[in-house]
Amino acid sequence: MGGEERESTIAGRLRRARPVVGDRVEIRELPDRSVRVEAVLPRRGILLRGAFRNEEKIVAANVDVLVIVAAVADPPLRTGLIDRYLVAAWRGEIEAMIALTKVDLPYDEGEVARVREIYGGLGHRVIGLSLRTGEGLDELRGALADRVTVLAGHSGVGKTSLTNALTGRTDATGKLNPVSDRGRHTTTGARYMDLPGGGALIDTAGIRSFGIAGVAADDLQKAFPEIAAAAEDCEWEGCLHREGEDGCAVEGAPGVSPERLASYRKLLSELEELEAERGAS
Repeated sequence: MGGEERESTIAGRLRRARPVVGDRVEIRELPDRSVRVEAVLPRRGILLRGAFRNEEKIVAANVDVLVIVAAVADPPLRTGLIDRYLVAAWRGEIEAMIALTKVDLPYDEGEVARVREIYGGLGHRVIGLSLRTGEGLDELRGALADRVTVLAGHSGVGKTSLTNALTGRTDATGKLNPVSDRGRHTTTGARYMDLPGGGALIDTAGIRSFGIAGVAADDLQKAFPEIAAAAEDCEWEGCLHREGEDGCAVEGAPGVSPERLASYRKLLSELEELEAERGAS
């Protein structure tokens, strides 16, 4: 199939695609004054996640910025989900920044400083936020003006409260489960809302896990730029930087944090397992 024919086929599939949050569509008004979606226009900035049975799910489309929301405490700060979202942002060619909420609470300052060092060193903007005092909100508003932004993160990190602060809405917020130390879901699906200063906000449901989709195991290191840079010194081509691999230059390399390398290896194992399952089916 030639290039033009392939592009035509893809365009045809997209026009028949089911709309998702953030899509731009062509509509037609019907005689009863209702409207019907006639076509989905070409997408960019696609945020994709893994779903059940090795399927892929589009969370949102035409996204400019992904704000990964993580609490410095209550619930405890976890970087694994941050890394998963960064892979999804890389895959969708979406700018990513990190919002650290609840900075008015007591927290491990050394751990938070380490998070700022790691992700700030990778070029990601890291903003500390307190919805009680308003700290960081003006900085975040300025970063999101006139852009389409997705808020994503664990349950209980304050996404709904942050959404209310940014949009002026008054949606109900949830409390942490005192047994599991996890938040209750207060948003059940993605919602598209206009921002008062221009642009739009897409709030997604709080989650406890996020499956990577649309990324091959062999390509995963491209989503970890510090690992890809260190990999240039590996002794053999095709090294995937598993633990204990001979000739691998990544372990202990300057600029590669143990936390990020552990995340990479965990995701690599998951992707290889998924690819093996697909190959066996």
